[in-house]
Amino acid sequence: MPTALHRMTKQRQAIINMLDSSDAHPTAEMVYAAVRRELPDISLATVYRNLQLLVAQGKVREIRQGRDGSRFDSHMEPHSHFFCQNCGRVYDLPAYSVEPPASWLRQVPGRLLEQRTDFFGICRHCLNNDNLKGENINKNSAEKADMAENINK
Repeated sequence: MPTALHRMTKQRQAIINMLDSSDAHPTAEMVYAAVRRELPDISLATVYRNLQLLVAQGKVREIRQGRDGSRFDSHMEPHSHFFCQNCGRVYDLPAYSVEPPASWLRQVPGRLLEQRTDFFGICRHCLNNDNLKGENINKNSAEKADMAENINK
């Protein structure tokens, strides 16, 4: 018999449905705003609690972004992410990983459970719209990204 933590509530199902239908890697606040259209009485605390439960159950992945908070992803197959340092969007990329050398692995102070490779840069949308902002993102960064894009063609 399912416990309260494992029972599929309408709130939990709505959160899963929202994440499954989105490629935006939403924040908890974005999930809350979307789910609230369907369930107007849901609270932000309920969304946070259910997201953490879904993460603990392995049904949702939490993508931590340091001081920018967390994003959530229900696509659990191995894949990498591209983080736009200008607009904050997160894009899925095919899985990319490199096997760490044995000398590096010997320095790990425990057992590795997961390896992820993520990429950071400026997305094509921001580059095309000359929509660059921030002190650390300048034309030089855009030119380097443009050069990298031309190499990949």
